[in-house]
Order: sequence, then structure tokens, then C-alpha cells
Amino acid sequence: MNDVMFPAVVGVYGTLRKGYGNHRLLESSEFLGNAKLRGTMYSLGPFPAISVHGNTDLHLELYQVDAPTLRNLDGLEGHPHFYQRQKVETSGGPAWVYTMDHDDTLSLHKVVTSGDWSKQ
Repeated sequence: MNDVMFPAVVGVYGTLRKGYGNHRLLESSEFLGNAKLRGTMYSLGPFPAISVHGNTDLHLELYQVDAPTLRNLDGLEGHPHFYQRQKVETSGGPAWVYTMDHDDTLSLHKVVTSGDWSKQ
């Protein structure tokens, strides 16, 4: 986490969004608004993964988080071995998102063509 300045902005797109089970990890964080990111979203069954490669508008919620919250998010997302946290440019400004650009098997999963996990 040495590469992160706090408070940090995190973009979430799946089970961390409002109304989903893991959102509890962000309940003490400030919601900054919705944003979009260009890429591809895949369904891994009960949760999604994204790649920043692709041309679909991916729907994100942006949150301002502190260091303990980011540590908890890294733990949930299995950073850096399952998802990788990387800083990207969104329509709402720069944000950290959890991606799976390293996973060659993503192409075997269903693409969420809407780019919105809630509308899969």
C-alpha cells in the first residue's frame, strides 16, 4: 500500500456496490458518486471481474476510503494474487479498481455486455 495516498478513491463494480453483501466494508466510507470506466466485465458466477482492455462502459461507484478500509478491501479481493488493485482514469477522475488483467482464462467466462453487474 506504499503506492497509495490517503484518503484514496476506490471504484467498485460488483458485490461491493450498494445493495450487495460486501458493501458493509464501505459503510463508513464517503460515497463520491457514479462513474464509468472503459473495459470488459466478466461474470465469474457469484461475482464479476473486469479487464481494462475493451470498449464497454463499465459502471462503477466511487468511494473515498482510509488505509484500514483499503487493507480490508485488499483482503477481500485477494490483492495481489487474485485481483490486482490498479489506478485507472474513470469518468469521475482517477481511482483504484480491482482488475483481473493477468487472467488468461477470463475469455472463457460470460461477458456482461451491459457493463453493469446489477443488469447482467
